[in-house]
Amino acid sequence: GPRVGSVSPFNMALIGEPRPVIKMTLYDIDPDGGNNTIEPEESGLNESSIVLEVDGEVIYGWEYDATKRSLTYQPGYNLGEGIHSFRLLNFEDKAGNQGVDTMHYFVVDATPPMIVGVVPSANSTNIGIGTSNISIAFSEPMDRNSVEGAVSIYPSDKVSLTYPTWSNGDRTVTFEIARRDFGTGLEWDTDYLITVDSNTQDLAGNMLSAYYNGEAFAWWS
Repeated sequence: GPRVGSVSPFNMALIGEPRPVIKMTLYDIDPDGGNNTIEPEESGLNESSIVLEVDGEVIYGWEYDATKRSLTYQPGYNLGEGIHSFRLLNFEDKAGNQGVDTMHYFVVDATPPMIVGVVPSANSTNIGIGTSNISIAFSEPMDRNSVEGAVSIYPSDKVSLTYPTWSNGDRTVTFEIARRDFGTGLEWDTDYLITVDSNTQDLAGNMLSAYYNGEAFAWWS
């Protein structure tokens, strides 16, 4: 009988698109292939039997491509943030065999992340030259790679940021400050600037809500 193969979004996927394309590939089990081999070219789906459910409601307006054996549906409205579900309530092959589908879930997160704190804080003064790290806190869990490549410190000819570590459920990143001259701590009477560019993303792929310019960190001691 017919089966559901691949689905998109995959189960419990975290996505930033409020109108995601829901896609399902449908198959028949090949009785001659042994071990329930899936053979899409032998599928004989009865298209009129398909009933799609999204968030507990029967949905119309889906499209079925018999060549690719795929069903596609995109909501005409933005889904709210949070968990959503979809499944096929009914589908049959041309012999009348009933297909069985489980519930599939995904999570919509379309809210851009924000920076909610920086240590040392913006416009700080009288920061000790022994300061050896900076921390940046975000409003939600972040994609580590996107953040680590997006944070810069100036003057870059004197210092750099190294060895990022994460805490608070991937909401806070801490960098060590390394001197270019291999010295320790900060230099006397020097202004430092921290920037985070807009390539920074949360786990759903939402970009940082705005370019963050940390203004001047006047670190004096």
